[in-house]
Amino acid sequence: MIPPFNIPLSKEEFSDSIQKGLGRTYIHVDKFGDNLIKDILLNACFNDFTYDQQAEDLRSSWLYSIIKITKNKNYYTDAILNELENLNFSEENRAFEQLIGLAKELAIDNFSEAKHIIYKTFEYALKNEEIFLCEDYIVELDGIKGFLIAAETIGKHLYLNSSIEKDSSLFNYAIEYFDKNILLNELRVKSIDNIYIKYYSENCTEIYEKYTPLPKQHYIEKLRKKLTLDKIVNDVFSGKGDFAGHYQRFGTIATQEELNIIYNYILKETKTPQLIRFLWVFRNTALPELHEYIFDLALSKNKEISDAALTCLSNSKDPSINEFFIDVIQNKKIPILHESLCLLKLNYNSGNYTIIESVLRDLSSDINSHQLHDLGYDLLDIVKENHINELKNIVLWVYYNSPCTNCRFESIKLLKKIDSIPSYILSEGLYDCSDEIQNYIKNI
Repeated sequence: MIPPFNIPLSKEEFSDSIQKGLGRTYIHVDKFGDNLIKDILLNACFNDFTYDQQAEDLRSSWLYSIIKITKNKNYYTDAILNELENLNFSEENRAFEQLIGLAKELAIDNFSEAKHIIYKTFEYALKNEEIFLCEDYIVELDGIKGFLIAAETIGKHLYLNSSIEKDSSLFNYAIEYFDKNILLNELRVKSIDNIYIKYYSENCTEIYEKYTPLPKQHYIEKLRKKLTLDKIVNDVFSGKGDFAGHYQRFGTIATQEELNIIYNYILKETKTPQLIRFLWVFRNTALPELHEYIFDLALSKNKEISDAALTCLSNSKDPSINEFFIDVIQNKKIPILHESLCLLKLNYNSGNYTIIESVLRDLSSDINSHQLHDLGYDLLDIVKENHINELKNIVLWVYYNSPCTNCRFESIKLLKKIDSIPSYILSEGLYDCSDEIQNYIKNI
């Protein structure tokens, strides 16, 4: 279903590959150079292509590793330096952070202008109370000397603005590189004749304790006090919350009796906003029973109701759900057929992979990245619950098509579980934009 990739990549293939962060990007440039794709590679430096910005790492080091193997390194470094010199610090975003990450790579590569930009970014962010301080870059680049410069700058800022919250992030970054006692001694010596370092030393050297999660039961008991049945029902009827999380959490901690009560509300409710919120309670929890009405809701012309009902059904296991799925696909009973694939998570029957592959082949060409991600997530759930070799092509589809590096990593681990990692994935995985994927492949 997904054939091995061929090198050289076409411009379109290279563009798709670099957006996803696939290792074939590096392999193409290593073997065939950057002819015809210079603009694509440079554009990737100035734009953040990560799908999940909260969960995926910046790609600065990966992009620079590709730049370094081109024969036109100066073409890229000159353009990046020019972009850095004209930075608008007030427009901080992930593309900005990636560019500063590239500045760090340039600084490591002895571009003094780039190091200057990093210090400038640090000072601006500190002054304007931005989150992205890049103090870890300063420690990485200049060691204890950089740590002391940053500590003095922070100390001065805090000394002159005593109302600002004290922050020990710099110190905690530094102790990942250097012994704590060496750093404290350096601060003590410098504090003798430097009031700002002294102020920093006295206020910003708390060592963060490693987070130790409490037992699961602790969180359940805490949530049960907060999310009572009465509160959830009142929230439903008052229209509180436009997202499922609030109601979904209640579903995971509710008693069977409480779930039965919510289920009965679903069977009686006629107003759409309230019905959807009641359905959300079963977004990650099995339904108490499978009433025909739930199947009718899954076929609703109201997409929100249909989506919520399909998700509810996906968390229950019953032969009737697989029968319903096949009927939906064969008779095209919902507009977007792939949204019914979630029903197979707990209800997959041997041979269903042919139906899944047929649905994937017929996907609309205008499917967007969010839909691709949600589809990939549903497919991975199916495979996690059914570790069988006949699903190999489904996992390969996710590997190649998901815009998310975390889902790609999950697909590789699932391929390993069913003993089916193709050699080309082992090859390109060594050059993936994800360090986790690289390290995992190295250790196989």
